[in-house]
Amino acid sequence: MLTPVIGPGAETSKIVRASLADDATYDLPDNSAGFGFVFVGDGEEYAQFFWTSAETVTLLAGSANVVTTDTDTKFCIFDNTGKVSIKNRLGFAKNVIIEIVHWIP
Repeated sequence: MLTPVIGPGAETSKIVRASLADDATYDLPDNSAGFGFVFVGDGEEYAQFFWTSAETVTLLAGSANVVTTDTDTKFCIFDNTGKVSIKNRLGFAKNVIIEIVHWIP
């Protein structure tokens, strides 16, 4: 039987639906670890990923234009100097759905 975590480190889930301008970022919670899914535009790009509290991002699955570095003309999920950021660098504003589950280890 699993014992639920109660207190400051309890898990949180969040779904964000927004327009992300070119070069705009959405920052994941500081010091967190978790997993997520991003859906971009009308199925143009997608990614399933996880990250650690050390800001290491691992792409589990994704379309060709999703990367784990801050790269122009790509949709980026990366270590942004002390935090994990999701950044649209595709050249145009994109509607996105970002779903994450995270906790503070």
